[in-house]
Amino acid sequence: MTSEHPISPPAGWHPDPVDPIQSRYWDGTAWTEQVRPITPPAPPSATPAPARTAPPPPNPGTRVPAVAAVPPPSMRPGKTPVHPAAEVGFFRSLFDLSFAPDRVVTISFARVLYLLAGIVSVLVWLVGAVILFSLGEHDSGFTGWAIAHLALGWVGVLLTVVGVRVLLEVMIAQIRTSQHTAKIAQQTRTPRGF
Repeated sequence: MTSEHPISPPAGWHPDPVDPIQSRYWDGTAWTEQVRPITPPAPPSATPAPARTAPPPPNPGTRVPAVAAVPPPSMRPGKTPVHPAAEVGFFRSLFDLSFAPDRVVTISFARVLYLLAGIVSVLVWLVGAVILFSLGEHDSGFTGWAIAHLALGWVGVLLTVVGVRVLLEVMIAQIRTSQHTAKIAQQTRTPRGF
């Protein structure tokens, strides 16, 4: 025949369910406010350590408000581990129509976009100079523009690369904020064991 109520441990000092570095007094029915640090076992030595006296248990006549009716560790259910969601592949994210926060293409594709922006801006600079020099063969007015374009075109390349970098960083920051917010919301919905 099984009992309906679990057997409580005897009154005494037990590991604190709230703070693992201290002990809390269990009066047999509830936790009390009386705590003490857990002392690690002393290493063996030639001289005996002085005897420590434990604080006396609370007076049975006075009731100290209980912290919570939390059972000792031996009576608590095991914790359920929270596993992070696995990263979703690029193509699966690319064709995901739900736009879920864990299926994002931009972060994995940001390097490619940044590299392409740099290559395209350099090509535009160089092709523009070639076109201006070829037009300068027919009209000498374009030769000056071609030299100016070749000499100062790197400024446009630099501004383009900086602008693309800032834009990508802003987008990635927004995406990561969305992902972290979704994770926090999921963790608050997931019940945690003691």
